[in-house]
Order: sequence, then structure tokens, then C-alpha cells
Amino acid sequence: MAANAATAYLSAGDYERTLEYGHQVEALVDESDSVWSRSLVRLDIATALIKSNSPDVEQAVHLGSQALVYSEERPIRSVWQRAHEFGTATQSFDASEVREYRVTLHDWADRVRDFSASASVPR
Repeated sequence: MAANAATAYLSAGDYERTLEYGHQVEALVDESDSVWSRSLVRLDIATALIKSNSPDVEQAVHLGSQALVYSEERPIRSVWQRAHEFGTATQSFDASEVREYRVTLHDWADRVRDFSASASVPR
């Protein structure tokens, strides 16, 4: 439920609550066997970190990259979508970490495309 709350608050633009609920559930999903939950929670936290009033670009990109690694073997569409949403959220930053994430995302998307998204999803 806390993971769903984090996602809902992210959609509502309440990044502090996203971080609060995301961090509450982070340890639980790390212990679970759900690579998707690990990825999705990290992507929610990463997006909240990058969109907050005091962005933590380095930590956000680190979490976003971890999310891609966790779900690479078993990708799902929602990870695909949130990973790209996070990529979009990083566009106003010109840090080397952000550029590296974008390259990593592009490479990851090419590898998992057949599993996670239809051909109609833009690159």
C-alpha cells in the first residue's frame, strides 16, 4: 500500500510524501522477490528527488540506473514507462550522470523492447 501511495503522491506532485512513502517501503521491496517492485519504487523515489525543490541529481540517477538493472531480465511495461518518465524529468539537467543515464536507458530500452513495450512506444 505504501508503494501505491508513493506513486499516487508522485502523480499529484507531492514529492515530499512520495519520498516519505517510498523510503518506508524501500527496505521491504528490497527483501521481496519482486524485481518489478524494486524497480518501480526506485523510479518513483528517483523522480521525486529530481523534481523536488532541492534536486539530488546524483542520487536520483543512481536509483534510476539501479531500477533498470533490477528489471532487465524480466521487464514490464510499467517499468519501461516510469524509466522513460524519469528520463524526461532529467532533461533540464546537464550533469554527466544524467547523460550517462540517458545512454543507459536507450541501451536498456533497445534490449528489452520486445518484452516491455509495443512498437508504438517512442524511443
